[in-house]
Amino acid sequence: MDIGIVFGGGFARGAAQLGFLKGMLPFLNRSDIKLLSCSSSGALTGLALSADRLDYGEQIYRHTNITSISNLRLNLKNRLVDQVIDSLIKGGRVDIPLYVTGTCLNTLSTHYFYLDSSKPKEELYEAMNITLTFPFVNGVFRRYGKKFYLDGGATDNIPVYPFLIKHVDLLLILHNYPRYLPPAEIVNSDTVVIDIDVGTRCGNSIKTYSFDLRNINRMLDISYDYGREFGQKVLSQPTLSKIKEAGQRWIRDEIEERKKSNISITAAIFFNKLQQSRGFKI
Repeated sequence: MDIGIVFGGGFARGAAQLGFLKGMLPFLNRSDIKLLSCSSSGALTGLALSADRLDYGEQIYRHTNITSISNLRLNLKNRLVDQVIDSLIKGGRVDIPLYVTGTCLNTLSTHYFYLDSSKPKEELYEAMNITLTFPFVNGVFRRYGKKFYLDGGATDNIPVYPFLIKHVDLLLILHNYPRYLPPAEIVNSDTVVIDIDVGTRCGNSIKTYSFDLRNINRMLDISYDYGREFGQKVLSQPTLSKIKEAGQRWIRDEIEERKKSNISITAAIFFNKLQQSRGFKI
């Protein structure tokens, strides 16, 4: 079974995404994961999975205070993201191919940067810095050649489009938007699509934009249990058709919990509409 995973952006809720993935992953064969597609903070989770460094990725979330004086100095030098990438790929290699998104200001379109083990390290660093272009972290925009880029999440925060080109049997969409709907093109294909709001169990008391370490650690712990529950109920099924049935049941059962979220419905509508109209380039 060929598996693809989408990692959407979500600011501090990237910690919930990584926690969910760690809980879910024991119920998958890592060798079955053929492609990742990532945007913004989701690219950190994707890179950690690709380099088989999820444990280290978790430690970065649990122990990195981005508001500390030393990290603020790195921010001012545009070095914080590079330091995180150094840590994630140290001693490892990018052995699961991944796309990361960038919003091109020259063309007002989404670019998808393809990364695998054949790419030079400089290309990986540049693409990761583009998709992670946060103000006060590594700048408001990035220049790459003659083009200028914003954070990839500005135009495609839940990047499923590479999977219209690369077929997989099972596509797991891990995001942070409770009213998000996967695009019809992929839902109506023969790919089994399951979308999960990884922050569902975190509730409204844990803020999307707070990088307070207590906040981060709560998200990691709560979402780890949530991912493990998903793995047990859905991914442990013996066949793809059974996984599809269990996945659809899971989504139905979670609807009421997702409705309780106070994350702006406007963002979800924006992403849904944008997918129908925007240009993109791979």
